[in-house]
Amino acid sequence: AVLVFIAGCWAGKELLVPILLGLFLSLVANPVVWKLQQLRMPRWLAGMFVVFGGLALAVTLMTQLATPAGDWLQRAPTALREVAPKLRGLVRQVNEANKAAASVVSAASATPTTSTRAQAAALAQGQPKPPNLWTWLRGAPRLLAVIGAVVLLSYFFVVFGVDLQQRAIALLPDRHRKRLTAEILGTIELELSRYVLTISTINFVLGCLVATALVLVGLPLGDAILWGALGGLLNFAPYVGPVIGVSMLTVVG
Repeated sequence: AVLVFIAGCWAGKELLVPILLGLFLSLVANPVVWKLQQLRMPRWLAGMFVVFGGLALAVTLMTQLATPAGDWLQRAPTALREVAPKLRGLVRQVNEANKAAASVVSAASATPTTSTRAQAAALAQGQPKPPNLWTWLRGAPRLLAVIGAVVLLSYFFVVFGVDLQQRAIALLPDRHRKRLTAEILGTIELELSRYVLTISTINFVLGCLVATALVLVGLPLGDAILWGALGGLLNFAPYVGPVIGVSMLTVVG
């Protein structure tokens, strides 16, 4: 049964992922919508303001970061070639071992053997190919469709989620279960929203501190904002995200 369930989720991932993301975003947005409703704003208007306002904020941030990100991608090969000599001292022992192995091979045979040639050909074939621009362009409409589906589902769950929840609770047999289920769902919504708001505030402050520190050490403002935003986003991933962020900033430094 577990294997069948996992296989079903894998087969329906293109449908399930937008629905789950929309449901998660609606749970996060619901407390803000409730606050706006207390200010006498209709729920459909409050939901539109929160969902599409968040989308506009995300698009604005991505637009501001697109230019410095493109510049860093263009400069990455040159920067890596400059970093390599500086890291050579850290891998000196590995280089010495490689030289020793190479001397052993050259002493054994002056000409490369067939297996060596085969390995070289295999390495040449295994080298990563440059990205195909047409593949990116072909995948863009699908990505936009997924984003649009998530946004629309989030708005749907924000506006009509309360009615759907009340109708589902009304199907329960007795009043005690109805009240208990309503309390559990309310607690989940409140705690989830509180957690997301807290961790988002922490990561926002972290990103601002990283950007400020980079500006103070002489990095341009656009690049500092890019790396600050990247550090804040990576911090959402526990343990792994901060390690990746610190490693990237170390190489960039």
